[in-house]
This record gives sequence, C-alpha cells and structure tokens, in this order.
Amino acid sequence: MTEKDTLLLLTDPEAKKRWEELAHQSLKGRSLEKVLNTKTVEGIEYKGLYIDGECLPDLETYPEGIISSRIYDSAICTEDDLSNDHSEGMQGTVLLVEGKKFKSDFSAKYNPTIIVQKNNDELLDQFKGQESSVYVDTNELNFEKFSEDIERIKSRELGFAINISQTHNAGASAVQEISYGLNIFNALLKSGVKPSSIKFFTAVDSLIFLNMAKLRALRYLAEEVLDAYGLKKEVFILAVTSLREQTLYDPYVNMLRNCSGAMSAIMGGANQMAIRTHDSIFSLLTREPASDQAKRSARNILNIALEESKLAFVMDPGKGSFALEKLSREMASQSWESFLNWEEKDLFNNIKDFSASVEAIAKARYERIRSRKTVVTGVNEYANSDETIQSMYDKPWRPVEVPFGLFPLRRTAYEFEDLRLAFEELDVKPKVCLVRKGPLAKLSGRINFIKNIFETMGLEVVESEEELALEEYFKLAKKEDCSALAFCGLDDEYSQWVKAGDRETFKHQFIAGKKDKFELEDKEQFIDLYMGKNIYSDLALLLGDKNE
Repeated sequence: MTEKDTLLLLTDPEAKKRWEELAHQSLKGRSLEKVLNTKTVEGIEYKGLYIDGECLPDLETYPEGIISSRIYDSAICTEDDLSNDHSEGMQGTVLLVEGKKFKSDFSAKYNPTIIVQKNNDELLDQFKGQESSVYVDTNELNFEKFSEDIERIKSRELGFAINISQTHNAGASAVQEISYGLNIFNALLKSGVKPSSIKFFTAVDSLIFLNMAKLRALRYLAEEVLDAYGLKKEVFILAVTSLREQTLYDPYVNMLRNCSGAMSAIMGGANQMAIRTHDSIFSLLTREPASDQAKRSARNILNIALEESKLAFVMDPGKGSFALEKLSREMASQSWESFLNWEEKDLFNNIKDFSASVEAIAKARYERIRSRKTVVTGVNEYANSDETIQSMYDKPWRPVEVPFGLFPLRRTAYEFEDLRLAFEELDVKPKVCLVRKGPLAKLSGRINFIKNIFETMGLEVVESEEELALEEYFKLAKKEDCSALAFCGLDDEYSQWVKAGDRETFKHQFIAGKKDKFELEDKEQFIDLYMGKNIYSDLALLLGDKNE
C-alpha cells in the first residue's frame, strides 16, 4: 500500500469501501474483523486499522523528561548497588522497605525514593518529616479505617504511594488498575492530602501500546479529579517493570519484557521508571540478591532507551496517533465508569469484592495461557526443553509461591512452570514418540506444533529421521521407553493408517488436529491437539502416569 493509498483510506469513504471489499475477497470467507482485531481481557479492542480517533485533551502534567531508576528490596540492597547505579547512568533509586527497621546508612547520600510497605509505627517514626522522599504504600493501610490511617500518616509528614502495581501483579486488568488508583487518589484528596505528597506506583509489562494508553488515561483522569477539587494539577507516576509476566524458565527473555515495559513507560509519560532485573522472581522467592550481570543489564536497558534511542526526546509521542488516542480514550472511558461504580459501592468497605473481581480477570488470563491464545515465550511456547531449574540457578530448589492477602502475586507463567517443575522432580520423565506419515513439506508445521507442546514441559520427543511403518514406530517407542505416542499426518489420510498402540504400554495417545475434522475408528482413544485447545490439562495427564 502506497502513501497515496493510505491517505485515500483516511479521507475517502469510497476508497475505504473498495479496500474492505478487496480484503474480504482475499480472506476467502473469513471475518475481516476477527483477522484484524483482537480484544484484551477487559474488552478493549485492538484494531489492525484505525482511520480516525478523537484525541485526549492536552495532558498538562506530562513530564519533560523521565527519572531513570533501579528498584530494590531494601533488605538485599547495598551501598555498592546504589553507587554502581549512579555511576552508570541511573538518576534515582526506589527502595521497598518491609522490615521493622531500616538501615539508613546510605539513604542521605543517594536520596532514594523510599516506599514503606509495612504499616508499623516504629518503622514510620524513623522517617518522620520526610514527605518529599518517603511514601507509605496505601495497600498497607487499614481499608476499614482508611481515614484514620491517613491522618496517622499525615501526622508524621509522610507521602503516599498509591500501589496499583500490586493489583497489576495480582492479575488486574488495566481498567481495574486505574479505577482502583483513582478511588484511593480521591480518598486522599478528600482527606486533605496535598497532590505533591502522592505518587501513583504502577506496573508496566510488555504490551507497549496498551501500557502507553494506560499511563496516558491515568494521567488524564487524575488531572480531571484534581480539576474537580480546584487543586493545582500535580500528577506523579512512578512506573516499575511487571513481576506478573516474569518467568523462572528462560529468564533472559525477561530482559526483553523489561525493555518493552521501559519503552512504554518512557513514551507513555511516566515521571520515573524503575527497572527490575531479569532474575527478580528468583530474588523474590529466595531472598538472594540479583546477579551483578543482571543489575548491569537492567541499567543498560534504560541507558539505551534514553541515551541511544532518545525515546524521551519527544513529549507525548502518542498524541495525534489514531491508534493510541483511540486506546487512551476507550481506556479512560471504561476506567472512569469503573471508578464511579466502585465509588458508589464504597470500595474501602467492599475491598474483598474488588479483590475477587481482580482474581476473576487473572483466572480468565490463565485460561488463555492454557490454550496458548496468550503466549508466554519460553513457557507455553518456544520453550527450551534442556533447561532445568537447577541448571539455571545452580541450586536444587523447589520454588514455592503461596498466594495470600488481597492482591497476591499471580504470575502468568506460574501454572506451566509449576507443572514443569513437577516433571523435573520425577526419577524418570515420560517420553513421547512421534508417529508421522506423509510428505514433510506438508507436515513440518504440524510436527513442530506437536513437538513444541511437549517441550513446554521439558519432555523428550523421540522421532525417526525416516518415515517408518506403523509397527516399526511402536517398536521404536518401546525401545526408547516411551509412555506416550503422538500421531501426526494429514486429516484426510488418518483413516488409512492410524491405529492405536497397546494401551498398557502407551497409556496416552495424542493426535494432531481436531477429531471432528477427520474419520477414524475408536476416536475416543486419542487425545487431539490443535490450535486453541487447553494443552495444560492434556500435559498434566502425562504426569499422572508417573505418579501411579
């Protein structure tokens, strides 16, 4: 499509109509909307083509630059960490404080932003009067006595961090995150808290456009709330890379996720971006510090984004973009509606109901991951089957993730990784023999699809370089001690050659494709594997074999 064609689509209704007719013809009956468009878990639509879009009003508090930062748990942060960060380009540090006491040896020298995540008077008293640098995590306040807790914090002259990153990591949709944040923002303003003493503490993941829209919508709505109160417009957004999407397996892929999140924070208008290391989940579960290489890589993600790519050079680069303006508008509209709804319900006295609504979205996301409609690279798709937890982290350990509290961490990779860990703990892992018949040119995609499924669990797929007779495949499977078979061929030829193997030897027998698409005797003996199916449940069957 030429530039002239694109301009015609934007300005000439007849040109758009002709384009749609040609597109429908090329799709041969498939829906143009289904091919081009997709929806997020909250129902916000991504379109493949935008030809109009009403812009958000100018964002008056959009920052002229961004503070590049690293984020640490204060218990495993050292002065060397802060020194290295500042000598290698970082402009700030975010420290999460959970203990009863805080080692403040280096705080004065480096002036970090401190977020207190323990509602403890002894701890809070250590920071009394540091309103400009110490912020109390609002999720640690007593929601049933929210106003009283706000006054207690105000009396110590401390700031407030509206922690919507925790709702994000618990599985919330972007709309739920904004709605939740606005309700707390509104309650703080009602209690007389100055806007300058409030920071939105939000998470960004690898969905670049959605995150940009989320940050723009959050800023726009926060400005609207301030305007309603007649207050000076001061909105500070501290973004941090997502924990929800980090994986234990193939952890270096987390660098790419962190990079995408950092890009969206910079271009979406965060005031400060605090980046995690790619092994943050390992640190969280073991309480061990991240590796020096991981820390250096995290710093350099921001250095490249800001110093080489110049992503912060243009203010609000999404402004005027049909796609981003449409997403931002829709995000703002749904979030405002949700905010009013929860305000009417009295969020603080019904926080468990809100928590349940977040869990429902998380479960919907898990369903999409089980069927691979949502891809988690290195986990439910394109997994490295040779990896083990011990080989990656050089220690025999079994990560345990126990959800607790209103907003527990619900990692998108958790179910698949937990199942894979269960396979690793077996003395002998099950093997799968690939039984194929047909021209490789036509089958290669289907073969890779089948192998990819079993490799998500680190399972070995035994295959012959040459096509064998069916009985020879059974012999090969027995020789290699395979407990499962995976048949792979063309749908219209299955009836000519597929026959189930001995059920005592091969307890599970898989077949590529949907069973209702081909003719085959005793179909019920086979487990079909196809795009969009819940493969998690099918893979769990293999684990059952070894547990008997």
